[in-house]
Amino acid sequence: MSDGEQGMAGDLSGRGGEPSEAELRAAWEEQLRALTPADVIVQTAVSLISLAGRRLGIERGTEGERDLRQVRDAIDGARALLPVLERGEAAATLAPLREAISALQIEYTTRNSLPVGVEARAGAELLDDRTIRFRGKDILEVWRLYRVQ
Repeated sequence: MSDGEQGMAGDLSGRGGEPSEAELRAAWEEQLRALTPADVIVQTAVSLISLAGRRLGIERGTEGERDLRQVRDAIDGARALLPVLERGEAAATLAPLREAISALQIEYTTRNSLPVGVEARAGAELLDDRTIRFRGKDILEVWRLYRVQ
């Protein structure tokens, strides 16, 4: 029995036994009556945002799950759902979703923007997947050597 069914079973069965199939079906039908497409779309967007964050490898322990293609797909999927939600939701209720998507886009861009071969340059040290430390006798020398052309 799934978690949802167990939760319904506890609500339905005051007599201590398992609920009947008819009771489970009635509870499921009641949940479906209360559910709206907007509820499902919001939950889908939240799931995509969570998955994108995990695939970015931001949190400790998720570094091995990093997959920027999946991050891009999850961000694009969540963004694609916003126009549907905007038809029926107030803009203020969608602000947290927009902010989360924007934060993920920024993080994706910064993690995906290091120059190719940065480790190979003399005086360049790759600290992590977002940070490069350049060394030179002064800031002007570093700027001249490593500026983007």
